[in-house]
Amino acid sequence: MGKRVQRTPEGKVSKTSDKDTKRQSFNGANSFIESVKEYLDKPPNKTTVSMRKSDESIGRRIVQFGVPAPGTEQNYVQEIWEAINPNSTAAHIWKRNLDSAIEYLSTTTLVWRALHLSLLNGAETVSVIYEPGGYFTGSKEDDEVTKELRLRYYACDIFPNLEFVEAKVSKGAVHAERQYDENRCPGRSIGVGGILWSAGSVGGFLTTPEKDKFFGLSCHHVLLPTKPAETAEREKKDEKEPWEFSAPEFLDVQGVHQGPYDTNEAEVIIVQPACGDHRDNLRRAQEMKVQYENLLSDLFEKHEFFGTTPPKADVDKLRFYLRNVEESLAAYSSFNREFGKLCYTSGYRIDPTTDHTLDWGLFQLSEDAQAFNAILTTDAAPSWGKLAESPVPITGIAEPAEMQEAFKLGRKTGGTFGVISGVQDGVRLKEHDRDSREWCIISKSKTPFILNGDSGSLVLNQALQVVGIVTSGCDIRNCTYFTPIKLVLQDIKDRTGLDLQFI
Repeated sequence: MGKRVQRTPEGKVSKTSDKDTKRQSFNGANSFIESVKEYLDKPPNKTTVSMRKSDESIGRRIVQFGVPAPGTEQNYVQEIWEAINPNSTAAHIWKRNLDSAIEYLSTTTLVWRALHLSLLNGAETVSVIYEPGGYFTGSKEDDEVTKELRLRYYACDIFPNLEFVEAKVSKGAVHAERQYDENRCPGRSIGVGGILWSAGSVGGFLTTPEKDKFFGLSCHHVLLPTKPAETAEREKKDEKEPWEFSAPEFLDVQGVHQGPYDTNEAEVIIVQPACGDHRDNLRRAQEMKVQYENLLSDLFEKHEFFGTTPPKADVDKLRFYLRNVEESLAAYSSFNREFGKLCYTSGYRIDPTTDHTLDWGLFQLSEDAQAFNAILTTDAAPSWGKLAESPVPITGIAEPAEMQEAFKLGRKTGGTFGVISGVQDGVRLKEHDRDSREWCIISKSKTPFILNGDSGSLVLNQALQVVGIVTSGCDIRNCTYFTPIKLVLQDIKDRTGLDLQFI
């Protein structure tokens, strides 16, 4: 069966003799720069594709990762994915057949997670995305299902490509000094105090009409995360950082999908940046401090050995770098990371009218927290000239529109651009008891629109109006799912009585 694999280049380990050690320390900075340059200069990972002749006749391919397919390297073709036009014949047929196609897939043994339509190199492509390890259990069932999908829903002349893709469709739980700015803005790293294994993005900030209360908006699964199994094993080896908050006990249970937050439960402190990000920032800064101290010491030792004076420019440069790192460490350690306290979340729900995911969370900002709904400078696409100004305020809210350009600013990938698809996807997440219909964004570049850690980011249109909030995505097909912001705000009002608006 044809397979498509992605290879990850392995890092090389160089060994040196004891005689070379001192010489390497003198050139430590240059070696570090060269190693980074070598990594960046490596060619991008290639993905290989192969299909059986029987698959070619029905335009099908099976996409699996991690298992090499013999003789497929020469078949590499660059893939360009684009959003589908809502006025196309394929889009009309897709919308008409989506419910019945999902109902049919649910009768098979395939553990499917999303049914997605987009253009692959200009050709309409249906992607049936399934859970890793969740392929058909029947020996001939894949062929039977493919024929049924082709016959009843996705004819070859309208949908040239049909693929079964092994990938994760999940709710994912940019380190920089700006994370320690007292003026908090959308897209910053947030998490639960005491939890090192989960982080997400704060979307933006809301207030009441009287402006007497202020809230941060993110996702339910960011503010009440589910502890994965692998985390429990890793935590046994990790030592608790002495500076860290205490995690709520009810979140320390493995594999539990939390319901809406109950105010009678333990208090949940929201911090910024998230605990794991803060720990990593401290460790990186401490490692850099040691590196610069060693380089400075080696520089003096080298010239003392030869009876010469170190160049003032070299000394000043290293001391400048060392001083900057020390100042960063001091800023990280003294920063008041407490951002607010959790007050409401949606739980994992699907709106009964629209079938869209409801996955939101609110935390009330601390009294001394300063928050602004402004986008800081980012690399703007040509059609997004407003973003070149800094800071740029969010201008309001609006409904999403098919084929509309979209922008988001998140913790993991920063600012990214995409296009809202002309059709909605059918999605079945394990947190929900049934399938949903989701608005989908296709990235405009090879860079993913989101990665794990970007959940909670706001989606904006070119007028810089908020149209939605990121809730989940697919790790292969580069599709991002979001819920319209007006639906979210209405659900918040229905559930909490709060009539909120962006600050």
